[in-house]
Amino acid sequence: MQLVENENYSDLKHKIVNHSIYQYLESPKALNLFLEHHIFCVWDFMSIVKSIQHDVVPAQVPWKPSSSDERFQRIINEIVLAEESDLDINGNPKSHFLMYIDAMLESNASTDQIGYFVETLDFNQLSKATREFVSYSLEIANSGCLVSKMSSFFYGREDLIPPMFTSLVRSAKILNERPKLKYYLDRHIELDAGQHGPKLEQCLNLIVKTDEDKRKLIDVSQKSLKFRLNLLDEIESKVKRTLS
Repeated sequence: MQLVENENYSDLKHKIVNHSIYQYLESPKALNLFLEHHIFCVWDFMSIVKSIQHDVVPAQVPWKPSSSDERFQRIINEIVLAEESDLDINGNPKSHFLMYIDAMLESNASTDQIGYFVETLDFNQLSKATREFVSYSLEIANSGCLVSKMSSFFYGREDLIPPMFTSLVRSAKILNERPKLKYYLDRHIELDAGQHGPKLEQCLNLIVKTDEDKRKLIDVSQKSLKFRLNLLDEIESKVKRTLS
């Protein structure tokens, strides 16, 4: 994909992967503040992937064969299987979202805000950067074309998460005291870099055919990364105030 050579995308990705927020996460207070905000990225991740699954392998009764490429169908179903019912640190089936919730509880981070939001979808209680990040993700999930959804999912998540989480793990040795969180991060590095990422890139090669498709791919990828960078900046600002 030519997109990976795009200067703006590469610059945004570099800033996220090497963000200075990670250096603060040795502090339990800072780590918990990070978790309480980042959980929203974990939640809307599921809305994106389920929206893609709906497009590629629609659920309907009576059932009809999907017109999508069979390779695409299999890859998306495999990813949804892992995201919704992977095995947790104890070998029990659990979604990655609930694994993250378990990790937050292990770290004594509050789950009140995410719990309230999932029940009410009250965007007014979210911080500015969190609200903008989640709103854009849901906009793509609800009304974006398949190319836009795949751009948000691959370039805004699956391609980004392994190096981002690797930076976090290297910076925060405190994670060794939080085995559930460490397992969650390591599991995503393993899955996204080794399996999901390369397979999703194959899917992109199947659906990106026109110059307009490429423009959408680039536009959504850059916006997705910009909103995530803004969120990290906002978290860092809050962390600095908390630790000062």
